[in-house]
Amino acid sequence: MWVEMLAFGTFVGIGLVYRRKPEVHRPMMLLATVVIQSGALGRCPYIENIAALAPLYFWGPVLLLGGLLFLLQWAMRRATNRPYLLGYAGLVVASFVSVAIGSSALWQRMVSSFVP
Repeated sequence: MWVEMLAFGTFVGIGLVYRRKPEVHRPMMLLATVVIQSGALGRCPYIENIAALAPLYFWGPVLLLGGLLFLLQWAMRRATNRPYLLGYAGLVVASFVSVAIGSSALWQRMVSSFVP
């Protein structure tokens, strides 16, 4: 969830900085909304049976939704939204990094030290 919070804050922060430029503000706010969905999806019953690695059961649907939104916008405008694409690429990288860190032995030892 650390990556989710950082990504949400980053997208909202970028959106606020560029609030006078709708071509940047809107995609960042949309990405912030997409990112925050991972917490809700991670709490759905039986969703953990979908993925082999624990973080994938909420990152997978979020990345799929983000990709579908990009394709929908591209189909409607026939133009690539560069800020959205860059933000989405960063989200994909962050999700894979979180999966790698979340499944590492070091992380499991850290978590087991304060979670019974």
